[in-house]
Amino acid sequence: METQPEFDNFYTPQNSQFYSEYKYSKLDAVKHEIRLLRLHPRKVSSSNENQFHCEVLNNVPIAKIHGRYSAVSYYSGDPQNTHVISIDGIKFNAFANLWTAIAQVFLSWKKDVGVLSKGFREKELLLWADQICINQSDPEERSQQVGYMLEIYARAEQIFVSIPTKDTVLENLETARTSLSQNYLGVSPYRQHAAKWHPVYDILEHPWWNRAWIYQEFIVASRAYFMFGHGVYIAWAEFARLTPAFELCLSVHDQSFQSRLQTDSLRSQLEKDKATLRTCRLEKVRIASLQSATSTVLSILGAKRDWKGPVNLSTLLSHGRKCRSSELRDKVYAFIGLAHDMYSIIPNYSTDNRPVDVFIAATSRIIECEQNLDILREAQGSRGSAHGIELPSWVPDWSEPDSTEARELREHLCFPADRKKFSNHEPEFSFETRGPGRKGAVLKVKGCCVAILPYPSIDLDASWRVFKIKLFGTDESVATTQRAQQGDELWIFWGSTVPFLLRKHDEDYILIGEALLGTQRKGLSFNRIYYHVTEEELSKEPLNFKPSPFMKGGRISMLKDEENHSISII
Repeated sequence: METQPEFDNFYTPQNSQFYSEYKYSKLDAVKHEIRLLRLHPRKVSSSNENQFHCEVLNNVPIAKIHGRYSAVSYYSGDPQNTHVISIDGIKFNAFANLWTAIAQVFLSWKKDVGVLSKGFREKELLLWADQICINQSDPEERSQQVGYMLEIYARAEQIFVSIPTKDTVLENLETARTSLSQNYLGVSPYRQHAAKWHPVYDILEHPWWNRAWIYQEFIVASRAYFMFGHGVYIAWAEFARLTPAFELCLSVHDQSFQSRLQTDSLRSQLEKDKATLRTCRLEKVRIASLQSATSTVLSILGAKRDWKGPVNLSTLLSHGRKCRSSELRDKVYAFIGLAHDMYSIIPNYSTDNRPVDVFIAATSRIIECEQNLDILREAQGSRGSAHGIELPSWVPDWSEPDSTEARELREHLCFPADRKKFSNHEPEFSFETRGPGRKGAVLKVKGCCVAILPYPSIDLDASWRVFKIKLFGTDESVATTQRAQQGDELWIFWGSTVPFLLRKHDEDYILIGEALLGTQRKGLSFNRIYYHVTEEELSKEPLNFKPSPFMKGGRISMLKDEENHSISII
């Protein structure tokens, strides 16, 4: 068996004693066997009233226990912050947050509290919790069980989402919603109700919403309940109906803050008092942070509401860049269960399967399965490394959030909704290995160079740079990343819907980023260039020519076939 790293999120140094004493049984992969915890509500330790006693049920086929167990979804937190749970009489140091989650569920069965009390007390409490039910000291089992995660959460009777806050949070949320709707135009509504809003903010800012795995756990659950305190439960759909209060709270908060800034007394105080100025700046930052958090919460709730089945992996990994995970490979593995089966990515937590290998493999499979090169747009701004391991320029660093410049560029690209690929050609690509341990590290594509960038004419801001180029005999403008420089080449790839900038590197190329053509930004007008041609127009062109991606005023500019080239991007 391979040795685990000294510090891993689910294998903490404090549990070495448990793994030496407790022997996990071997699970049958063919039967999709899992383990469950049977909690004993009335059996507590005589020496520690807060210590749970759990019995492990081994070798349980998921299909046979369908709808008869519950699962917990929680934020693990600091792996060194633990709390003891007794597992078959042996002490196990569970994450403190997992212990809290179990305590919340435990209370529902034990004391008949919360919305779940009716009909639940007489049921046997069977629970699935990842840290305990998976042998975290066995990388092979861990890889296998992670492959079942979607099935585990989808087959559970319900999942319990643990977001510990004050017990009064739901009351505060309802009060805030009601009072705001009644006093939205009143005087200083924020000051009047601020004390009741802060528990609501605690929900928005809880780290659970940014966990990579929760997207899958929450979305596929047949029933999901949020647990905000001891005995404070609410069904996810009911909670979603209260969320307009989030945006309303923040809107009034922001308006109140802006109104206070406009008062003569505060302006005078800001000029004299640095502490007051610092406080105002911090409040402005807090409001912006809460607005971003609200967007994340609404996005996740909306994704569950609209979920209709598997989607493209590229879409999921783009969302995953906003999420957090202590295990970098989970930035891919946490989402493959929600993607179409065609990608065939199998979780592998062995030490020789590095994050860079996972990122290269995922990007390669996206190109192969989705049959286009648009995933290269995600690579903009990811130059550098995945935590110390250099990535090829065409592979997005899925461990890092999307760069601001890439996000802004993508938001301002203005294309017709019915655009097609940049020619009547299907994408032509292959992958090549160079050097040991870098499987598929070189991307070979076919396309054409349509322009070489001259000296930049304008720097729009910290993120944007504009070049004037000759494109098919016409003066055009190219807006792109600040990383672009004189001599970079504008390329069209077969099978992409946007042009890309490349930089020559010996006999190969490095991907710099995508380019913006044909829109308006900050007062600069770009001639609109449409990136599609119709079948009717194609049929009218000479057979010895291949269509260019550019069509202006109903006229197609043509490129000769010999102007297309195969190149290597490293």
